[in-house]
Amino acid sequence: MVLEENPRMFLPERRYFEAVVNGTLPDYCREKLRSLRDDYSDKTPPVDVRELIDNEDSPVRSVQYKCQSHYIINLRHTLQTIVGAEIVDSDTCAKINRFLKKNLEFTIGDPGNQRKIRKINRIIGTALESIDK
Repeated sequence: MVLEENPRMFLPERRYFEAVVNGTLPDYCREKLRSLRDDYSDKTPPVDVRELIDNEDSPVRSVQYKCQSHYIINLRHTLQTIVGAEIVDSDTCAKINRFLKKNLEFTIGDPGNQRKIRKINRIIGTALESIDK
């Protein structure tokens, strides 16, 4: 078993595998989506967010942004998990699959950036509504 063979697995991965084993994947995905919705800023700074450090004493950003590439990768993975595990209804799966085909690359100063953020928030809301049914 993956969990037993990898006792030092990082916590986020461990939680995912535990949810699969325990049959709590819908709960895991719900919490993951809520975090992706609530714990990241909708703002699109006029500079490269990789260069932003909000606290000079810390090497880590205190504000996380939805326009960061690692956020998009995380969101895509979570949505693919939801579709693959059939956690949501077929209509929502179709909406997620259409969303996953969209270009979500952010460019500094692009007026379309906020539209992409709205689409991200909308698909997260759609997925959460379906999971909660």
